Amino acid sequence: DDETFQRVRALIAQNGNGSGKEVRNKHGALLKGILVCGACGAAMAHTYASKKCNRSGGRRLYRYYVCTTRQKQGSEACDTPSLPAQEIEDFVVAQIKRIGQDPELAAQVFDEAIRQQKAQRPRLEKEQRRLLRERQHRGEEIKRLVAALGSSEEPLVSVTKQLAETEALVGRLDQRLSDIRSEMTQLDSHVIDKAHLTETLAQFEPLWEVLSERERTRVVRLLIESATFDLESGDVRLTFRPDAPRCAVSANSDRRTGV
Repeated sequence: DDETFQRVRALIAQNGNGSGKEVRNKHGALLKGILVCGACGAAMAHTYASKKCNRSGGRRLYRYYVCTTRQKQGSEACDTPSLPAQEIEDFVVAQIKRIGQDPELAAQVFDEAIRQQKAQRPRLEKEQRRLLRERQHRGEEIKRLVAALGSSEEPLVSVTKQLAETEALVGRLDQRLSDIRSEMTQLDSHVIDKAHLTETLAQFEPLWEVLSERERTRVVRLLIESATFDLESGDVRLTFRPDAPRCAVSANSDRRTGV
């Protein structure tokens, strides 16, 4: 349809601008900013090591995801070891593909999507109330600082700096409040269609095969909010974004890859 066509054109134009986080992600880390350590809750950072190959004389790149708690504080702080990047990325993508290949699992995704959609509005409303209280408090603080500018009791530079920081914070609060209102509007108008959802999931695998590395990274980030690695079970739990089909998938570890 025309709306989808125009959105695709906009994304193509955006992909071609040569800017953004994807450009800096030169090693194509699919789960960068998504993978979470289940043991401590910290993000798992993408890293790599380069080793010389004895036969060819060249160098081979080995990519890993490392728990940032362990990375910064040592192995005593978190037990989760480094994970081979390619293997866990392949594992996560396989779980997304698996949804589209299994009608029963797709039906479970639909049921979970409906449940998550119903639960999303109360969460947004709670966050909105909290931010509105914070916005009111910061507004009063701005009034106090503006009044202080006319007095000689506080240093002018200090007050000006506090005022600028508070106004910047209010700007961020206003932006998030605007985003929440948009999310609520979208949530109220969005009806999840079971047949359409099943068809969309089924199309994931053939689409994936023709995407470039950069496009694959974008698709994964559009779909997945987080991927949590559980050290004890070896499972990865996928949580989809609120504006995409949202579900949780837990899959047994693949003993052949160690993931």
